[in-house]
Amino acid sequence: MPTISALHPPSLRLLLTAIGLVALLAIGCGNDGDGGPDMATIGDANAPDLGVAAASASASVVKGEDLPNIPTPLPALGDTALAAEAARVEAEDAGVRAAMTPSPGLGDPLCPFGGSSSTSIQGTTTTTTYVQCQPADGVTFDGAIVVAVTLGSDSFTSRTEYDQFCVTIEGAIGGAPQCYDGQATTIRCTGIQEPETFECTFSTSAEGLDGRTYEITNPTLEGNDQTGYLVSAEVEDPDRGIIGFDTTEPIFFECVNGAPSAGSIDYFGAGDTSATIDFLDCDTFDICFPDVCMSYDWSDYGLDPEPVL
Repeated sequence: MPTISALHPPSLRLLLTAIGLVALLAIGCGNDGDGGPDMATIGDANAPDLGVAAASASASVVKGEDLPNIPTPLPALGDTALAAEAARVEAEDAGVRAAMTPSPGLGDPLCPFGGSSSTSIQGTTTTTTYVQCQPADGVTFDGAIVVAVTLGSDSFTSRTEYDQFCVTIEGAIGGAPQCYDGQATTIRCTGIQEPETFECTFSTSAEGLDGRTYEITNPTLEGNDQTGYLVSAEVEDPDRGIIGFDTTEPIFFECVNGAPSAGSIDYFGAGDTSATIDFLDCDTFDICFPDVCMSYDWSDYGLDPEPVL
């Protein structure tokens, strides 16, 4: 499982640091319960829908390269592994932050280069609303970020949700704001009192290709538009449970409707059950379970047919 530092894609370092400058949290204590959904058992009836879940998760991970995952400040817990990890990440980004820190006394401390912000706290949930807020020169925030924090006896969970939140970066390719509405990211760390057992998991939720919301945990991503993408993760289908998946053939996203245009994914569930989804073109895909393959149309899952050029 990745540590906190693994959650910082290098391409987002500047943006993450800018957001980190203005994130305010109320750190509180609450019950951190265990439990959750079970692994799905893949069968004839649910294999197509679970394949769509894996496809949706892979598309979300690829598109999520630009999602501004906020590095939430960690609570001061004394001489623990969590505090040590926070300090290490803090030191790692110190040089970039120093270069972006403005002169003091420039108005709103969250928006020192212009604009405004407001923060409300309810229990352990903090909502910060930005109006043309400029936390750094050339970076503008609009919208709201909601952060809910829970401390358990040996765990820490922070969930960040974006509410019509847009980031504009001066000089960025395309020039248009990057906007996020309804997406959420969660960091959960356990073993915070014992350095040898300390570990963190990262998950994000986003709307899938079929319009449903999926929870994606510990994604990995390699590749690019030219070579295709290799993606792996666990994804929670909101109705059927959790599956894991790995890319077996690089996935390409060249479809106007958002569907994968080529590639293959193996996905697996409880009891050694597994299946494969093969992306044939922008309109159809095959589901193979266990050794029989059947074709399906993306239009059955709400996607528009690919336009004929």
